[in-house]
Amino acid sequence: TNDASMYVLSSQALLGGEGYAYLGRPFIIRPPALSVLLAPILAWRGLDFGLMHLMVSLWGVAGVLLLFVWARARCGPWMAAALALCLWQNPGYQHFSNQVMTDVPGSTCILAAFVLERWAARRPCTRRDAVLGIVLGLATYMRSVALLILPAILAARVIENLRSGPERLSWAAF
Repeated sequence: TNDASMYVLSSQALLGGEGYAYLGRPFIIRPPALSVLLAPILAWRGLDFGLMHLMVSLWGVAGVLLLFVWARARCGPWMAAALALCLWQNPGYQHFSNQVMTDVPGSTCILAAFVLERWAARRPCTRRDAVLGIVLGLATYMRSVALLILPAILAARVIENLRSGPERLSWAAF
């Protein structure tokens, strides 16, 4: 696709020392993570589209596994497995899992952030929140829409603190 070629060309520009560029101009339309991930493949094997598609497919597998992990706590292991299997068998997901684009890696990063947010909320501490913040920051380098997870997490934490009672309404608890 046209988008996939942009990622490949900007990855080649990275390898050529031109920076994150597309056709000689700075590439400011999309975040750079996928091009950075493609760079080692291009350096090692050149335009090996099979290997590039395999890399994106592995992101798809990781996304299915993360969906299972995230859903298991809410609906049990059997329903979570069925949900993950439905995602994997979805023709659209299969199609995007075989294209050199950020759709599947981006959704996988978002699912990773959801799983990590649940982990951070179990035993709140600065270290866990810092790990979550780092993953959210890295996820925005894959898909900038991942930045919207931050206000969602903050709103969920405010609501949780309101439900917990007035003793938890301090800024430190937030």
